[in-house]
Amino acid sequence: MAYACTITVKYVVCTVQKCRQSDKLHASEGFCFEVPHQPVNSKLIIPPQRLKTRNIYFQQQWYDKYPWLHYDVNTKAVLCFNCAKARSLDLLRSVKCSDPCFISTGFNKWKKATGDSGRFASHQESTCHKAATLALQNLQKPETVATLLSQQLSKEQHAARKCLNVLFTSVGYLARQGLALRGHDELEGNYTQLLRCRNLDVPGLETWVNRRNNYTHHSVQDEMLKLYADATLRRILADAQKSQSFAVIVDGTQDVTRTEQESICIRFVDEELQAREEFVGFYAVDGTKGNQLASCIKDCLLRFQLPLEKLRGQTYDGAANMCGAYNGCQAVLCREQPLASYVHCSAHCSNLVALAVCSASTVVRDSVQHVNDFGVLCNASGTFKSLFHNIAMCNTDCKRSMPMRNIKPLCPTRWLVRVPAINATLEQYSSILETLEEAKATCSPEVSARASGLLARFHDPVTLIGLKMAQDVLSPLESVNRSLQSPAMTVAGMLQSVKTVKQHLQGMRPEDRFAKLLSEVERQIAEYDLDQLTVPRVRKPPARFCGQAEAFHTTSVETYYRIEYVKLIDVAVQQLDDRLLNCPGLARYCQLESTLLTGQLSDVVCQYPELGEVRSLQTQLDIFLSLPEITGSAPLTLDTCTGVLRNMITEKRAMFPNVESLVRLLLVNPASSATAERSFSGLRRLKTYLRSTCGQRRTIWPYVTYIRTSWTLLM
Repeated sequence: MAYACTITVKYVVCTVQKCRQSDKLHASEGFCFEVPHQPVNSKLIIPPQRLKTRNIYFQQQWYDKYPWLHYDVNTKAVLCFNCAKARSLDLLRSVKCSDPCFISTGFNKWKKATGDSGRFASHQESTCHKAATLALQNLQKPETVATLLSQQLSKEQHAARKCLNVLFTSVGYLARQGLALRGHDELEGNYTQLLRCRNLDVPGLETWVNRRNNYTHHSVQDEMLKLYADATLRRILADAQKSQSFAVIVDGTQDVTRTEQESICIRFVDEELQAREEFVGFYAVDGTKGNQLASCIKDCLLRFQLPLEKLRGQTYDGAANMCGAYNGCQAVLCREQPLASYVHCSAHCSNLVALAVCSASTVVRDSVQHVNDFGVLCNASGTFKSLFHNIAMCNTDCKRSMPMRNIKPLCPTRWLVRVPAINATLEQYSSILETLEEAKATCSPEVSARASGLLARFHDPVTLIGLKMAQDVLSPLESVNRSLQSPAMTVAGMLQSVKTVKQHLQGMRPEDRFAKLLSEVERQIAEYDLDQLTVPRVRKPPARFCGQAEAFHTTSVETYYRIEYVKLIDVAVQQLDDRLLNCPGLARYCQLESTLLTGQLSDVVCQYPELGEVRSLQTQLDIFLSLPEITGSAPLTLDTCTGVLRNMITEKRAMFPNVESLVRLLLVNPASSATAERSFSGLRRLKTYLRSTCGQRRTIWPYVTYIRTSWTLLM
């Protein structure tokens, strides 16, 4: 009852303040006041109690102490607002002991109002007043009994919701950072320790976590990770499903448990004509045959509600199970969807071109291998690596040249390591010679023997000129390889980049360019005190090859090594033509691109239903190609057409729906599978030796959240 009285008193105080500001009465016939009438100037309005010797006035501060006081103009006395209001609403029927003085007749004996036995205090503690206060409170808040009884439950639910949100954000943080939730001992895992840390910031979290229901169980963690992954995939697929077409990018690798994991990515064009490549998951397969991989891709597309009829592109590596003409994955999908053009990953092709260049000349092949051997020796021996680091740092400080750079071993599947390793070797050639000399004399027998052999190779000037030739030819190839790995790279951009590199390589054939390279090598030979270049002894070929005529043997150093140099250029140009420019899968793409840039329709246009009627497409192309933005750009490219459409206002852009569909069709074809390759790096960071027991779901769900770090914070 006291609690109810306190709430009503607060309500009355708030309403009295409003009444004092307005000083207005809300009355009609009967007692229809909504708030107590408490005049501001009470001494001037309320009559005093007249005694023989003095007059006693009503005190203004009584309103603050007893906010239920109500001045009645008719009786010129005060009433109890709560009791009078309750009586008028017939809410005091069950109350026997009612005080008519404060209900109807009024009270004006100010001498007896306060004090130890004051009437105001006694009435406030009376049963009638408390009953009236509670009745008005129930009338003001028409809530059911169940609602009143569930207030404590609501508070508990709010606290539980807050604690559960802490668990979700903690799981999301660990997944975003790629950290393990559990450790060797679950009590010492990252998840438990993070919650213990957050106990200091969230009151009641520790008590709620330790209750009977274990919300930190691994099954609950799996459910939270699944919710994060599903939310991320829904956002990606919602954009992909709006696109008119899509392409797939697939590549496979083995995780730490030797389980074959297929990385599946999709490429689509959004509403702003921006090509997007999105990772959608790792999938374990029982085998790596073409039909098995094709079944895995079709199953994923079915789950993602991406119809196979919209598939317009495939990009894989050059493995036989992927690119096979009859039983490869691309062949299986092409039989069901002939419009899904297959493009061999251009980054893989560029890497194969670089491998072919390194193998074309024995001079370059051996020189690059010596660099790899030096990098392997640095990783195998900590003493040798420390020795090289100290010598290189000392020489760098003395010469004030380029900073010290480590030389890493080469790898056939690491696309961008050859040129950095060759550059680091040429920049620190003197430090390498000094390190090998020191290691030959001071290191262990095994390291000394390997250092002695490498020292003889690096003292040979053939190694130096081989590295210079490799640097000259491989640098443009790695430059184009780096650009091809961009998710925004299109097939049209890839073709233009490869043609540019091809023209650059063909421009390296003149004799004066090699003469400049040879003079630089001779200067460095003198600087490093190496032996002079000589023409190696050439074995006489068998007579069945050259007949009775004398075989050609060059006696000039420049002629001999220029032949090797030109051989590298010819192999690079030929490989670019065979692997990239004349790829069979690009024939249809080139016809579509020619249609967009020239306005001349080809037969392949009729095969794509999204391009609409041929006559309508021709009309739109004629208008589009006559725009000032198009005619003013030379040469016309796919990027130019895309930019013009993107910058158009909506009404003008609506004039070219078929042209936009053609542009989307050209943008959706992936140029490389680098997005799938990059996912392998994240897989190796997440599924390590210590986390090798994670199941397939615990592998996919955290990675989808980990690869989309910016979205995790918004969920």
